[in-house]
Amino acid sequence: MIEALPGARPVLQDDGGASYLTYRDDRFDSIRGADLLKGLKLNDKAPTRRFVATCCI
Repeated sequence: MIEALPGARPVLQDDGGASYLTYRDDRFDSIRGADLLKGLKLNDKAPTRRFVATCCI
């Protein structure tokens, strides 16, 4: 889904995994550039979101 965004770079590695960091919402704060983050849910019922920097895709 993230790779399908316009101008996105490849996300998946050769083994099918992805190098992502996971943080709880209450342990993370953006001090600059929050307006550039876009949250994506894998489906409507997903309890979590993946964020991508829209300036970098």
